[in-house]
Order: sequence, then C-alpha cells, then structure tokens
Amino acid sequence: MNITRFITKYKIGDNEYSSFVIAENSDNANNLIKLRGIGETIDGTSEGPNSLTRFSTLSDSKFLRHLPRIAHQICWISWMAANSGMVGIDDILGDEGILHEIIHLIDPSTRDITNLQLIKDKVAKLEDLNLGLFKD
Repeated sequence: MNITRFITKYKIGDNEYSSFVIAENSDNANNLIKLRGIGETIDGTSEGPNSLTRFSTLSDSKFLRHLPRIAHQICWISWMAANSGMVGIDDILGDEGILHEIIHLIDPSTRDITNLQLIKDKVAKLEDLNLGLFKD
C-alpha cells in the first residue's frame, strides 16, 4: 500500500498550528481530517510517511522513561479522538482515564506499576483509533 504524509493546518483563535495525516490519497486524507473535527485543511505533503511513536509497544522500562512524551502524545490524540466522538471525557480524564493514569505514573507519590500492562493496553487502544496518525 502506498501512503502519503499530508501536512495539515488548523486555527485555534488567532493562532495557526500544523499537523499531519497519513493516508492512501487526498480523498482518504480529507475524510480523516473531517472525522478528526479540529477544522484542518490540507497544506501539502511531505516525505515520509513519518508517524507517531507507538509507545504501547515499548518495553515496560522504556515506557516508564518516556512518560512525559507519552502524556503529551495522549493529550493530542485524545483531543482529536474526543472531537471525533471516538472517546469520551471519562476515557481521558476520568479516574480510570488514560491521561489520569499516566499522570499517576509520572508522580512518584502515586506511581503504581502493578497495573502497567492495563495502562499500556489503554494507550494501545487510543493508538489504534483510525485518525491517520500511524503508518500501520
């Protein structure tokens, strides 16, 4: 399958941001950015396809070392997933929500790695949403 990394842009207030979507063609890319619901438009293509890191596939020790990066990526993916209706606020911020669980792991006073596999499974579930962020 031939895939392309499409560069997108969107605005929040007066600020413009860029993102990307990985898709087979521009029609598929437009469908994905419409689904993401953040008001993106295609602004070209780039060499690649570069995609996000699938943190859920890392070893436990590497996963724990990358928690701030994971939290940032979860915020971004969750924002798109919530705008698309694929996840709800409780899935993200609730007491068992993915971002809430990652913050517990970052904070040494609340770190409990006994449920690390469950947390990695929640990250994988978010990564598996069809938002055009991963090349596979």
